[in-house]
Amino acid sequence: MIELCKYREVQEFKNHVEPLLAKNEILHNLALGILHSLHESSKPNFMGVILKDSRAALVLLQTHPQQIILSQIQKLTERELSEAAGLLQ
Repeated sequence: MIELCKYREVQEFKNHVEPLLAKNEILHNLALGILHSLHESSKPNFMGVILKDSRAALVLLQTHPQQIILSQIQKLTERELSEAAGLLQ
């Protein structure tokens, strides 16, 4: 089952996703760098996690209107990606 978990608070988002991203720092260095630059008063456009069977599959961070950073934590099928896209619309 695919779900979307949205975050409003930067610190809560950091607490949840930083350990996931740090497990493969080389792959997720862009997201980690931007995440570390955010302060509690920062207001990113979007912070969220796509969950697959209640476990993080994709981390989404948008700080610019036309750009979003996607960090894949676990593999998703085409069908699951379509479901995730539908949740994001």
